[in-house]
Amino acid sequence: MATRLYLPSTGTPAVTPAYSASWTGTDEASRLSAVTTKISSAMASASTTTDTSKVPDAYLMRQYVSDPLTTQTILAQTVKWQIRASETNLSNNIFTAITIRSWDGASTFQTLLALTYDGTELTTSLVNRQFSATTTEVSITSGDRLIIEIGVGGDPTPSGSDFHHGSLRIGDASSTDLPENDTDTNDYNPWVEFANTLTFAVAGPSFSPSVSPSVSPSVSPSISPSISPSVSPSISPSIS
Repeated sequence: MATRLYLPSTGTPAVTPAYSASWTGTDEASRLSAVTTKISSAMASASTTTDTSKVPDAYLMRQYVSDPLTTQTILAQTVKWQIRASETNLSNNIFTAITIRSWDGASTFQTLLALTYDGTELTTSLVNRQFSATTTEVSITSGDRLIIEIGVGGDPTPSGSDFHHGSLRIGDASSTDLPENDTDTNDYNPWVEFANTLTFAVAGPSFSPSVSPSVSPSVSPSISPSISPSVSPSISPSIS
């Protein structure tokens, strides 16, 4: 079964992985949590507005950090990404861009998908962009997380009036997810989807309390009272 991750506009992750060095600029980037269940965060635009480059570059807008994974092998598979995006001027010549890595919580990153551009240039209106690529197989250790980074990249026209300025529409407040096309303009939820099932770990604190209370009270009271009173009184009178 496929695993779909949503890209909310709110939700600060508990960890701060380093941004990928593949991006030319990260000064307008911020970190958020990727989620498998929608949290109804408001739809919002993440933008690049400050760069002054007119050469082939890529700019990070958001880094999304998943919950911890269990030990598993994430096989090479198709990964899809749908998001509405725009550029401020047609001379920007920019495209949506994405990279996906795993992280062990310390210094080890593994690349599932190197920085890759979509094949359809953005327009000056927020329009859906359909992306698909094949990932590289990686071995995951319990506690590793997925790091999904999204932005824009391209080669602006030297004589153009803008640079790598553009926007990505994030959030998950809609009851509908973006369809797989390059044309939709509705304010639906963006997403990233792996073809296979990815297994996420259950956090220790939330799991431990649920086991302890349910076992201890139910076994102890039910056995002790039922044996002691019923056996002892019935045998004693019959012998005397």
